[in-house]
Amino acid sequence: MPLSPTDNEEKYFAEQEAIRRREVRDEMERRAAELAEKERLAGAAGLSDVSLADRLQALGITAETAPLLDLLPLTMVAWADGSVSRSERAEVMKLVEARGFGSGSAPWLFMASLLDTRPSGTLLEELRLVLRDFLKGDVAKGDAIIALSRRVAEASSTFFGLGPRVDSKEQEVLDRLAAFFAEDAQRQVTDGLK
Repeated sequence: MPLSPTDNEEKYFAEQEAIRRREVRDEMERRAAELAEKERLAGAAGLSDVSLADRLQALGITAETAPLLDLLPLTMVAWADGSVSRSERAEVMKLVEARGFGSGSAPWLFMASLLDTRPSGTLLEELRLVLRDFLKGDVAKGDAIIALSRRVAEASSTFFGLGPRVDSKEQEVLDRLAAFFAEDAQRQVTDGLK
């Protein structure tokens, strides 16, 4: 028995409603997957704040590469004089590998990419701001980052074979990093008093 025009209409609208319900459900599933990935990223970076994970994700940092956040300043120091020397690169990659991330792994490739081509000023600034929020005034972490950054700065320069000497441009970046971490620690103290 053929369907009446009313039956066809009802069938059409029922199908359209089913499609819309499926789209709503698919959107909810997509958002849940995004949130789960942000929470995974936040967890990998040791964060309790998922909003920072949003910023990390926007910069292309993943749950796999997040464990190297504290090594980002090393790339800033390596690029301070306009190029990354072979020994600076080796020192940075040695630190990456010491954390268990071998050649070809996502974290290794992430750090190598920052050493291959100088990051733009915009990217460096965004990474610096993310790092500030990541550290949340942790002085010990800031000191550890400065110490690792100094190792990179010293990697390619010696003064007539008498030991490491830091280039003036690299020292300037180290000083800015130290001031940045000190300022952030002070900001955290001040904010805690309010």
